[in-house]
Amino acid sequence: MVYILIICLIVSLDLGSKKYVAQFFREKEINIKRIYKSLYFTLVYNEGAFLGLLSKKKLLLKFIISITIFFLYAVFIFEILQDNDPKLKLFLSFVLGGATGNYIDRIKNDRVTDFIFFKFKGLPVFNIADIFIFIGAILLIIKMW
Repeated sequence: MVYILIICLIVSLDLGSKKYVAQFFREKEINIKRIYKSLYFTLVYNEGAFLGLLSKKKLLLKFIISITIFFLYAVFIFEILQDNDPKLKLFLSFVLGGATGNYIDRIKNDRVTDFIFFKFKGLPVFNIADIFIFIGAILLIIKMW
């Protein structure tokens, strides 16, 4: 199934990029690297959810994330079995790939590694998984509108 492959590719890209960036910053002993114009890499560990939410309640956070991911996979499996709209499956694959990458990082390290930073006022540091979650969620909202 192509959609499961997409999820696996996103998870691999996310976890591989986090590992590479963490190793890069350890070896170079720097804390920020300019990539292009306003795009930077920096190493930040997020112990909470989006913008650090629930960082002091890690067990509750893991429980909420586990239930959410379980629900998303249930919807995904239902859609696969129904052989419905391929766009819906693709957009769900984006969200699930990103969510799974961050979930594995959180379970393994008790936090999520973020490293992509745009030097614009108010933007948080994020990672590859966050990009796919964001794009998938926006496309799902547009599709259902």
